[in-house]
Amino acid sequence: MAQEFRFPDLGEGIAEGELVKWLVQVGDSVQEGQDVAEVETDKALVNIPSPVSGKVASLNFKEGDKVQVGAVLMTFSDAEGEKTSPPKAAETKPTKPEKEKTATTAPPPKETKEKTAAAVSPSEEKTEAEAPPPTSKAGRVPVLATPHTRKLARELGVDIEQVQGSGEKGRVTEEDVRAFSGQGAEKPSTVSKARPATAPAEAEKTEESVPEASMEDFSKYGPIHEIPIKGIRRKISEHMLLAAQQAVMVTHIDEVEVDALLQLRKEKKKFAEERGVKLTLLPFLMKACVIALKNYPYLNASLVGETIVLKEYYHFGFAVDTKAGLMVPVLRNVDQKSILRLAAELSDLSEKARERRISLEDLRGHSFSITNIGSIGGKAFTPIVHYPDSAILGLGRTQESAVVKDGEVKVASVLPLCLTFDHRITDGATAARFVNEVAKYLKDPDLLLLNDGD
Repeated sequence: MAQEFRFPDLGEGIAEGELVKWLVQVGDSVQEGQDVAEVETDKALVNIPSPVSGKVASLNFKEGDKVQVGAVLMTFSDAEGEKTSPPKAAETKPTKPEKEKTATTAPPPKETKEKTAAAVSPSEEKTEAEAPPPTSKAGRVPVLATPHTRKLARELGVDIEQVQGSGEKGRVTEEDVRAFSGQGAEKPSTVSKARPATAPAEAEKTEESVPEASMEDFSKYGPIHEIPIKGIRRKISEHMLLAAQQAVMVTHIDEVEVDALLQLRKEKKKFAEERGVKLTLLPFLMKACVIALKNYPYLNASLVGETIVLKEYYHFGFAVDTKAGLMVPVLRNVDQKSILRLAAELSDLSEKARERRISLEDLRGHSFSITNIGSIGGKAFTPIVHYPDSAILGLGRTQESAVVKDGEVKVASVLPLCLTFDHRITDGATAARFVNEVAKYLKDPDLLLLNDGD
């Protein structure tokens, strides 16, 4: 008897993914836990493991298709292990525009209407409401866990069925697996607090309801080459459109002399290299931003419905230019880490992003973001807020400029600072004061040592 494998929930707020590559073919024999497909969602590549052992009877989607959570991804014959419930016809198709999707999803519960990505996605609610929970061979309900968590459990030799989940609806998290294995996890409890501060459900509806523009026939003017927008580029496009629709963005631009900071970095560069760390200006900038954000909390916030959520954690997203497109890893608890540790984690997360090894968890929970175009060129620009954040700080190229001080002209290294903020949440005066304070610490980095972090 054929058994179905539904596209699993890959994490909080994920309603669908794009099938990048099949790792098996019809007729192949697979083992439980073997990767069967490569899926891209929220800018991360995720390998989907098989929940059963058996022979592949059918592959229900083509590479490049969008697959909704709960849709029957593939079927097995002679399968052993977990079983899944019969499919719904509407769930076996790739995601369609708003009209069709609305017909196959259910609205969120009243008490979570204005919650954010931490709330269960509409497609997940539909699957759970209409389909009986899958059962294992022993008749038990299998644990809820992402493929990444299951893979970690296998690597640590942990039977995930024995782990008590602490996540939403009993979901087993990476921290649960590590704790069960005895390793523990150096994951701050404040990470979970980041969930309520993501995009509201209304924002998702707005994004999906935007009609596609009819394409003009450009071929009548000359030769053209059409490239389908997909993968990371599609995610970037959707997120940029969402930010433009939901936030009222204004950019404040200033510049700061950073000769003292460059000298400090030069002096400590060898010290950092001896410890295997590449020291850049970004960790210093992050420390300066943390101090300033504590004084101007509306720039470390999100607007959810009619409520401004002031975040008391400092998780910074930072833009990384990759071959696949822009990615924004998140460095957590910036206020609790040293300059060297920030530099090390920045390097590690950047490498993972460029190699497409970064996890979904490392792309979520940001409260403020930084983007640096200076390494490529450009004096100033207007970065787009990493929605639902209320602000993003952009860095231009540091270059020598003529400045006037005490009536005399001198040459100084100047760094452009470009702060884009959501004008619904705060005003230009606050943005200017914030940039002034950041500039103060960059101009005189010794002040970073004197600040007690309060």
